[in-house]
Amino acid sequence: MVVSTIPALFLRVTVAISDLLPLLLYPKQSHSSSNRVRDFSKKNRLRPRPFSFDKRSAKFLGMAIRCCVALACALVAATVSVAESPRAQVTVENWDKGGALSHWIYTHLSEFFPTAVIRRGGPILNIPTQLKPEIGALKLNDPSKPETLDQFVNNGAVDGCIVLHDGKIVYEEYPTIQPNDIHIVMSVTKAFVLTALAILEDQGKIDLGKPVENYLPELKGSDWTGTRLRDLVDMSSGMEGVEEGNDAVDR
Repeated sequence: MVVSTIPALFLRVTVAISDLLPLLLYPKQSHSSSNRVRDFSKKNRLRPRPFSFDKRSAKFLGMAIRCCVALACALVAATVSVAESPRAQVTVENWDKGGALSHWIYTHLSEFFPTAVIRRGGPILNIPTQLKPEIGALKLNDPSKPETLDQFVNNGAVDGCIVLHDGKIVYEEYPTIQPNDIHIVMSVTKAFVLTALAILEDQGKIDLGKPVENYLPELKGSDWTGTRLRDLVDMSSGMEGVEEGNDAVDR
């Protein structure tokens, strides 16, 4: 941006002035010219300059000015950088509207909203990889915009995509995120929870017909009391939330 170049231009101009400062405050003169100036000053008893510097002091002053202006430029650049950063643009209303801003906040959510770290447990399952290029070459069913799965995933709208088949990874792409990024999983969480609940129900360890406080005593006495676990997993509990700030407010 043009604004970002102002500190650099200002600094260059200041450097040029500070380099000329010794010449302005300590002009070079020939010997004869210097004598004539001294003679003229004695005859007319001219007052000395209001201030005077020797060459060393002038250079030191130039360096001091350069350092001060460099610091000022750094502060201006930092201010401009903060104003241009995604952090200054995020609001409760726009964080999930899509586009580059949403892609950025999906990996920086803890900087804006209350978050809790749920640490993994148990052994890590190493899933074998057997990538199949034909999956990426599949054409999407959209006549108005013909493109393959690879093209769709890598057009900037998708952060990551993985396909598992028969216990193997057959397709995997992460076009916008790095291995150490912490990405919000959002509604993908439902698939994890529902799969775990289905396994527990099949094993006879839970009853989806029982109220939720039977398994989460912390919810006893709250508005969730009496809500069946099945209604929760079917997203039909009747509870409604509105995002008016960093917390969801029940109503």
